[in-house]
Amino acid sequence: MSAAASMAELGDPRAPDLLHGLAHSTALEGVDRVMAAGLLAEFGDPRATDPLYALAHDTTLSWGYRVDAAETLVDLGDPRAADLLYALAHDTTLERRYRVQAAQSLAELGYPRAADAMSCLR
Repeated sequence: MSAAASMAELGDPRAPDLLHGLAHSTALEGVDRVMAAGLLAEFGDPRATDPLYALAHDTTLSWGYRVDAAETLVDLGDPRAADLLYALAHDTTLERRYRVQAAQSLAELGYPRAADAMSCLR
């Protein structure tokens, strides 16, 4: 993963394809897949959105990384991000701090149901 990150930082034109493959690789840990998709997004590659969306839904992934993936989708302007954050804010399998993080991101977006997401955390 670090070699792919270095390639991306150096602007190597092979980096996007490598990062795309790593973001989809089930042989990697979830954190590495989120990192690969995030670097792909930083590279400006539109293929980053689908793996990020899938990772945000991946219940085998550490809680915080799911929210991180959703927040990266927000940064990319993906229209699915707000509904995804809303769902994460209501997901009682997540630790409370990650649910709060998702709800706060919704509020920052001006999402109409952000208040509802915050109220479910009381």
